[in-house]
Order: sequence, then C-alpha cells, then structure tokens
Amino acid sequence: MEKQIEVSIIMPTYNRAYIIENAIRSVLEQTFHEWELIIVDDGSSDDTEKVIDPFLCDRIFYTQNEENRGANYSRNLGIAKARGQYISFLDSDNIWKNTKLEKQVAMLKNSPDNVGFAFHPQEIHENHQTFVFPDEDTDIQKLNEIMFEYNIIDTNTALVKKECLRIVGGFDIKMPRLQDWEMFFRILNVFHYRALYDEECLSINYLQTNSISIDTHRYINAKIYFLKKYWDILEQDYVDHHFRDILNNCNLPLDVNNLRDNFLRQCAVQHPLIKYFEEFLEKNTLAQNTIKNSMILDEWIKRVALSDRRIRLLEKQLLWKAKYTDSIIGKELSRRGYHKIALYGLGKWGNMLYYELLNSDVEIVLAIDKNVTEFHGLEIEHYEGKTDIELDMVLVSIYEYFDEVKEQLRKQYNVPILSLEEIINVIGDEKYEN
Repeated sequence: MEKQIEVSIIMPTYNRAYIIENAIRSVLEQTFHEWELIIVDDGSSDDTEKVIDPFLCDRIFYTQNEENRGANYSRNLGIAKARGQYISFLDSDNIWKNTKLEKQVAMLKNSPDNVGFAFHPQEIHENHQTFVFPDEDTDIQKLNEIMFEYNIIDTNTALVKKECLRIVGGFDIKMPRLQDWEMFFRILNVFHYRALYDEECLSINYLQTNSISIDTHRYINAKIYFLKKYWDILEQDYVDHHFRDILNNCNLPLDVNNLRDNFLRQCAVQHPLIKYFEEFLEKNTLAQNTIKNSMILDEWIKRVALSDRRIRLLEKQLLWKAKYTDSIIGKELSRRGYHKIALYGLGKWGNMLYYELLNSDVEIVLAIDKNVTEFHGLEIEHYEGKTDIELDMVLVSIYEYFDEVKEQLRKQYNVPILSLEEIINVIGDEKYEN
C-alpha cells in the first residue's frame, strides 16, 4: 500500500555536492515519517546528481532545471509537484533537528483556517560564530509589525499549509534575495494569515561564503523591488527605514553635488527623508561603488511621486459624492454592462461601495473577503472554491497589491475583474456633468 504523504519537503540546490548529503540525512532522521523529499537541482555543474543518486527511492525525488533559474523558481517547481497538505523547505546547506516535522505538524494539525504556517528560531553558524535568530528577546506578538521592517522567518524554519501557498501564490521569482521575507510578509500582511511559533530551535544554518544571503548587490535590488511592490501598504516610517538601509549598503559613483541637486529638484515637496540623504552624502563621498546610485535615486523619486495616491483617490471620491445625488459609480458599471457583481474587500471602501450601489441598477450578489464573516446579509466567499452564483464581474474595492489579488481571483472567477481605482479615475470625466 502506498505510504501516506502529509509533508512535502522542497530542497532547492545549486553546486552543493560537498554538503547536500548532510541535509538529506537530517530528513531521513526525522521522527515524523509521512513525508516526501523533492530535490530541485538548479542546473548544477558539480557532482550533485551523483551524490544524490544513492538516496533516491519512492519518496525521495530528483529533478533538474535545464538552466540556472534561481531558488524561487526551483521552490515553486517543487511546490507544484508536492503531494502533501503541508509544505516545508530545506536548503541544501542547512540541516534539521530530528523532531522538527513532528512538532510542527502537531501544531498545524487542528489549527483554524486563518493560520497559514508555523515556524521556529534557527541556529546560525557564520565565521566561526554561532547565534540563534530570532533571539529570546524578540516579541513574537508583534510579528506583523516586525515584518514590515525586517525578516525573522527563515524559509528552513517554516511548515506552511499548501492551501495557504495556493492562495498567496508561492515565491516571487523576481525577488533577487530576501525571498523568505517577501513571501511571509505577503502571507501575514497582505493575505492576513496568522502564524504559530515554537520557541525551540529546530534547524541549523551553516552560512556558505557563496550564498546569495550575503550578496550585497542582490540585497539592495531586493529592497528596491520590495519598496516598489508594497509601496501602497508601507507607512512612511517604514519606507524611510528601507531607503536609508539601501543608501547605507551602497556607495556613490556620481558627483555628490549633482546627485543632491537632482534629488531636491525632482522632489516637488520637502520630503522628511531628504535629511537622511544629505547626511549620507556627507559621510560617503569617497566610498566604493557597489550599485549605481542613480538607479536607486530614480526609484526613490518614483516612490515620492506616488506618495499622494491615497489622497488623490479620496479627493475624487468626495468630489463625486458632492456633485451627484445618484450613484455615478453605478452608472459607470451599468454602462459597461455589469449588473450582477461580486465585491472583493469588505473594509472601508467596500462598505462605501455597498451603500453607493444600493439604489442603482447594479446588484452586489456576492461578497469576497477571507477575514469577514458578515456583510449586510450577503453570501460571503472565502477563497474556498468557485461559486455557482451568476456574475457579470468582480469589483476589487482595494487598490493596494491589486495585480496579485486579480491573479488569484482569475483562478476562480471567469469574469472581468476591475479595481476601484480604475472606476474612480473614470468617474471624473466630463461626460457625467449633465
């Protein structure tokens, strides 16, 4: 009889023939036995396949990318092949303590649906030093807040529900480093799952000299990408923190006076971060270049230029509320042929839309929100599956991270999906004056 698989372990590897055996043996020594191990070789040129071959069996599998695609791609490939209801990740230069899976599976077994994963601290060996992270002084009760600023969840420490990964979309292959931070930030602060924490240290990380986790160039680019992706939900203090961190990790290849003038000229308002930028320029005029600072500067200018996005939307919403007694947003949806709609996002904007559409030709027949249980007596969908209700479209009432939400909704609803921002931007047209 085929062995039941509860946990799928994903092990990405690249040129780790000299150390991967230790990682595999730490899986074999687990006290929990209902697992499978999927090793994804990201185009290694050493003897990785030869080292792995003796371990292959009916629950240890090996697949190889034709070319080097990166750890995120490899992890997502492993997730796609996984049979277990839980997914765990083990890098080929890490090892687990033998009770890791047993303890984490027990934690998640009967947890509520809004719990997405469990994690624990890890023991890190670097430059002949050993330390535990996160340490005992870390306030795990403030996990969501901490994750806005920095990461305390290593991929190797987490056991994640496969259903959670299906909903949030797995690893972002565009993230050059800090992949675990971006994904767990998204799980916690975008999709609002909870995490369970075991204070026992159950994994060991031997940091390699060629690991991407010590690559400053990738670190800077990852921070820039993170800022671009989550700008709409980052409070200004967090944005300032990350941009200052970027500046402290790079040096200036350009004339400092021209760079400062360019920055001040393109910022229409006196932004609080300018003082940090001025301080950095004064202290780092002769520093060596690690990444072209002009690129960083351009990215920050773009972020500053977009900083009033919420205000612009609110102003437009108030304008059409003042000018029109009937539902102008209902008119716009009707004009497009949308009469029976689903509403995604049942917060402040979702509630406003509900009342706007009450006396219009548009009917909200379905409400979608993972964290809401009641909304004006409507049927609420929580991502569980496709609804049988006939729909003309889905209106997303939030404007943060719309592209990600749209991608997930497309998997369940075969109708147009529009954002609130698009509709509000249209309603200011002169055609509605009369």
